[in-house]
Amino acid sequence: MLDERLAACVQISSAQSMYWWNDVIESEKEYIVKMKSKREFWNRLTVKIKEHHSYEVPEIIATDITAVDDSYGLWLNAELADL
Repeated sequence: MLDERLAACVQISSAQSMYWWNDVIESEKEYIVKMKSKREFWNRLTVKIKEHHSYEVPEIIATDITAVDDSYGLWLNAELADL
């Protein structure tokens, strides 16, 4: 994602997840990956994640940003690819 400039920043954290899958409660070590990007890249990011993810149904969600510091917003947009 970084190499293709679909994300300006990627943060990776580990987590222990418990969830229902096929009528059984599963417990797995997972990684939470946050990617700072822009709405126009949603489809491309989703396709890329699914291509590389081992889960049949990976969690792919977006969070709307209601406000961002001006200098951070400028940096973010400068680091992302132009469509």
